[in-house]
Amino acid sequence: MKITIHGDSFEDVKRQMSEIVGNITELEPPIAPVNQAPPVEQTQPPVNQAPPVEQTQPPVNQAPPVEQTQPPVNQAPPMDADGVVWDGRIHASTKTKTQDGRWKKKRGVDANLVAQVMAELQGRQSAPPINQTQAATVPSQITTIEQLSMRFGDLIAQGKIDMAGMQQIMMDTVGFSNINQLQPHQVAQVAAALESKV
Repeated sequence: MKITIHGDSFEDVKRQMSEIVGNITELEPPIAPVNQAPPVEQTQPPVNQAPPVEQTQPPVNQAPPVEQTQPPVNQAPPMDADGVVWDGRIHASTKTKTQDGRWKKKRGVDANLVAQVMAELQGRQSAPPINQTQAATVPSQITTIEQLSMRFGDLIAQGKIDMAGMQQIMMDTVGFSNINQLQPHQVAQVAAALESKV
C-alpha cells in the first residue's frame, strides 16, 4: 500500500501523518496471545528401594562342654608280691614282674644295694613283721642270692639287723661280704647263720 500526503505546511503534514498512523493502528487486527504451554510438572517416579535385607547369622556351632575327668586322688602305687613298690635303683625299667609276682631286678645290680633299698622300701611302707611260724620256714626256702637279699631286706626293715651286721655275718660265715660272690651252697650257710643271729 502507498500513501501520499499533501500539505501546505509542516504542521499540516504532521497532523495528517498522525491521523494516518492512528487509523492504521485501529485497523490492525489484535495479535492473539501466544498460548504458552503450561509448566510441565516434573515428577520423578519413586525409586523402587529394595526392602531392607534382614541379616541373619547362622548359629555358631558351639562345641559341647568337655567333661574333665580327674584321676582318683591318693591312688596307691602298684606293688609286687612282697608288698614293695617299683624302685628304679634296683628294679628293671620295664616294670615287669617275675613268675612269682616280684619286680624284675635291674641287670647287674649289686645285691647289697638291693638289700639296702628293699629295707628302705619295706621300712617306709611299714611292712608287718614276720611271725615266728613264717620265720621258721624261711631258711629252708632260701636257695638263691635273690631270696637271701630279700630276707636280709625283711630283717633290716624289722630293725633286727643292719647293713654292718649283715656284712659281719657273711664275713664270719664265708670270709667275704659281697653277696654277689656267694656260691649256691654258701647261700644256705649264710641263711642259716643269719637266722641264728635273729
